[in-house]
Amino acid sequence: MHPHACALLPEGRHFSLWTKRYFVLKERVLYSFRSLSHESSTSTILLRDCFVSAHKTPTLRGLRASNKPGAVLFGFSIKANDNKLIKTLYAETAEDRQRWLEALKQQNSAPSFHDAFSLVGGPPLGVGRFGSVRLAIERKTQQKVAVKIGCSTHGVADPLSLG
Repeated sequence: MHPHACALLPEGRHFSLWTKRYFVLKERVLYSFRSLSHESSTSTILLRDCFVSAHKTPTLRGLRASNKPGAVLFGFSIKANDNKLIKTLYAETAEDRQRWLEALKQQNSAPSFHDAFSLVGGPPLGVGRFGSVRLAIERKTQQKVAVKIGCSTHGVADPLSLG
């Protein structure tokens, strides 16, 4: 499993129905999967310009007695910089929630490709077996540069896998 992969419970449309999903954090994107065996994600959250915050009090899970395992969930929210709620997620332990908060904050503070470069629209400059070359502008110098974007074999973008 990916180092930042874990089961979480997203807040659904029907608050009493909790469906466990598997989340993977990779390069400032949070991917959601129905199960560990699914290869394609059901949703993605781009974490650029977002922040996370822990809920102050635990949440009761349905009508279970609070002393049973899994009866209390530990929530956190992902919000955009304008404070708009993007997603609320719940971990089954306070420790899991803390690990997620730290991982999300660390990922969001690390520089990304898009912090340094801006891709220019249009067709690729070249396409090869292991990637494509695209025109980009380096943000710091405003110079045009060619960047190679890696792909898997056969020129198809490498999908995120849980393996």
